[in-house]
Amino acid sequence: AALAARQPGDIVLRGEHGEWNAVAVRHAVRDLADRLAGSRVLAVLADNGPEWVIADLAALHAGLVHLPLPAFFSPAQLAHALVATAADALLTDQPERIDGLGLGFVRAGQWNGLAFMQRKAEAARLPAGTAKVSFTSGSTGSPKGVCLSAAGLLATASALTARLADIPVGRHLAVLPLALLLENVAGIHAPLLRGAEVILPPLPKLGWRGMSGFDPEALQGAAAAASAHSLILVPELLKAWTQFLAASGQPAPAGLQYVAVGGARVDRALLARARALGLPVYQGYGLTECGSVVSLNRPG
Repeated sequence: AALAARQPGDIVLRGEHGEWNAVAVRHAVRDLADRLAGSRVLAVLADNGPEWVIADLAALHAGLVHLPLPAFFSPAQLAHALVATAADALLTDQPERIDGLGLGFVRAGQWNGLAFMQRKAEAARLPAGTAKVSFTSGSTGSPKGVCLSAAGLLATASALTARLADIPVGRHLAVLPLALLLENVAGIHAPLLRGAEVILPPLPKLGWRGMSGFDPEALQGAAAAASAHSLILVPELLKAWTQFLAASGQPAPAGLQYVAVGGARVDRALLARARALGLPVYQGYGLTECGSVVSLNRPG
C-alpha cells in the first residue's frame, strides 16, 4: 500500500547497477511472487542490493515464509537453517556454497542475476502465521530460528516510522547485512513505509572486508556519496568510524540526520565522542524474539 501511494517515477531502491522506481518494484514483486507459486519457504543468501529487498517483499506478497541467510554463516549453520525450515526455494549469488551442502537443491534458472534453486522437501512444522524465520548467530550452539509474523514485523516498522516521523529522512543507507533482522525491519520496511529511498551498495563498497576487518574510510565515502540521511550501525562500526574521523580530520558527512546504534551495549563515552565529531548517533535496543527494535533514543 505504501508503494502504491508513491508517484510511479519515485525512486524507491538504488543499487550498484541502477535504480528502481515505485512501479518497477511493484511489478518485480508481483512477477517473482508468481514464480514462487507452489513453494513454501524462500531462502535468500545474497549480498545487499535491490534484488534482496524485492525477494523479501515478494515472499510477503505471496504468503511464503522468508528465510534470510547471513553470508557469514558456516556451511553447518547454513545447512541447519535450511533443514530446520524445510526451505524448498532459494535465491543466491553464491550457488556453489549451496551445491556444497548436498541438500538436494538444483538450479532452476536465474532471476535478476541471482541463481534460482529448488528442491523437494517435506514441510516443517512452523507456527501458524510465520512470515519470516530469523536465525541468530548460534554463539552458544546451533543457530536458533525465531519465527515472526507479518503483523508483528509490520507493527515494529510502523512504530519506528511514527517515532521518527518528525526527523527529515528521505534517504536511508543500508550499512548492515540485510539478513540481519535489524536492517531488514528498520532499514527496509520502516523507510518504505515512510516513503524514503533505500540505498543498497554491496557490502564491500561500505567497508566490509570479511575476516580482515572493516574499513571506515569506505563507509565515510559511501555515506557522503549517497547523501544519506540515516543509517544503522553496531558499536564496533561506530567505534571504527569515530576513530577514522578523529585521525583524518574529515567532517562527518553533511546531511546525516539520524544514526541508530544497536546490536550490543554502546559505551556512553563512544556516543559522546561520535556526537562531538558530528555524527547524530542514538542508541537503540531490541531482540529478534520481539521483531527487532523494542526501544530507541531520539533527539531530546
